[in-house]
Amino acid sequence: MVLTAFCFVCGCSERLPDGMPALHPCQITITQSGTPLEGASVRLHAMGGSSWLVSGETNSSGVVNMLTQGQYRGAPEGTYKVTVQKQEVISLATPEQLAAIEKAKAENPLWYEAPPIQHEMWQLVEEKYIMAESTTLEMTVSAGKNSETFDVGEAVRIKVEMAD
Repeated sequence: MVLTAFCFVCGCSERLPDGMPALHPCQITITQSGTPLEGASVRLHAMGGSSWLVSGETNSSGVVNMLTQGQYRGAPEGTYKVTVQKQEVISLATPEQLAAIEKAKAENPLWYEAPPIQHEMWQLVEEKYIMAESTTLEMTVSAGKNSETFDVGEAVRIKVEMAD
């Protein structure tokens, strides 16, 4: 209990891997037409050539606390392009197919292998925000706390063509 309180007050941090630069708290809020966007994948792409992956997923308030390499809180100093992606996947299985799958799982849960079922995928954010080359969103992370809010415009629903 005392150690926990000490770490909270003194700001103890997790041990970073060798070679990883210092990380700084980085919170991003994503909205779509002013409304928080839940479940969006957010990624920072270093404009200076850093190879550290900085990403996260927005919560119900549209907020994401960025993680480096998927587990270390914060982001290295630098200027970044910000990409945002949100997809919806819809199963095209018929009720009969779903019932057969559930029956097979119940009869043999250890050896059950799901049959291929067709899906539709829809992109729910404008395409320009998906790729670092086309996004207009940028953020600079510096020492201390970093917080930005970005709006990704009107809601869209763009069908993603999937290979068979």
